[in-house]
Amino acid sequence: MWPAQSGHITRALDLKLICHIGTPKTASTFLQNTCAANPEWLEQNGLYYPDLVAPSANHITLFYANAVGIHDFARDYGLKTPEDVRDFRARLSDSVAEQVEAVSQNAHTMIMSSENLIANFKIIKEVGNLRDFLVPHFDDIRIIVYLRRQDDAILSMYGEFMRRGFKPAMTFEEFLKASLGPKT
Repeated sequence: MWPAQSGHITRALDLKLICHIGTPKTASTFLQNTCAANPEWLEQNGLYYPDLVAPSANHITLFYANAVGIHDFARDYGLKTPEDVRDFRARLSDSVAEQVEAVSQNAHTMIMSSENLIANFKIIKEVGNLRDFLVPHFDDIRIIVYLRRQDDAILSMYGEFMRRGFKPAMTFEEFLKASLGPKT
């Protein structure tokens, strides 16, 4: 849990944040799609799932705004320079602040979810960037990480690799070495 700091943004309603970080192949996309498809049910239960800048896979923006480098896929959001990332981070922060202010009085908890945080944050500075980004908006932040047995996860990843027809086609042993072996 990350406590609030001085300089906390004032708002009419204090919200708790649950930031879900799913490791690969732990049904994160299912959770995200379910939350996005059921805003009325969430509201009835005091929960809110925000739209963070982009309408689909929107919580990946948490990673793009807090990463130290510029990920190749971030370029799809127009992020090509450190200045672009700085501006994007400010826009995303404004979006979060607006949604915190506008959320229903019934809501006590906002939910954010991105498997990309665990898969792509490589250095501790990125985790600190995420913390610094979220703390001004929330008094209580809980991080939830879903884990899966790695032997089961790698089998699932290989199955998805084969279903999607990625090239070159690999045997399971080749896929395992490529996925887990040292990069040279």
